[in-house]
Amino acid sequence: MKNKNKKQIMNLLIFCSLPLFALISIFFTFLFLLVQKNLTFSYIIVLVLFLLGFSLFLKAKISVIKNGKIVTFGSSLMTRINKVYYRLGYALMIIGGGLSLVTVLGYISKWFKNSVLWDSSKSMDEK
Repeated sequence: MKNKNKKQIMNLLIFCSLPLFALISIFFTFLFLLVQKNLTFSYIIVLVLFLLGFSLFLKAKISVIKNGKIVTFGSSLMTRINKVYYRLGYALMIIGGGLSLVTVLGYISKWFKNSVLWDSSKSMDEK
């Protein structure tokens, strides 16, 4: 029975991967356009996501450290709610990292668009 469930999950992941990739691409394209309009807003969101994610991760890890295990990997020693905090913390930090990459790319593209190299109205002699 377990083998059948694993195959079903794999088929579902394979079937849903293309639409999921498309949705993620659309989301990051929207974020890229938003970042070009307001860079300060995106910096604040990145900072909040990182801090919230790290605090959830730290809360879950501290509960394991209190039980006497100082160095652990994964969430196997955590309670159910701490596993949720642990995974949610990692997810928020990963989303924050992706958004920070989008923010940096938005800043670079905004700089490049405003630079002299981008101005096509002038001829090469005037530059």
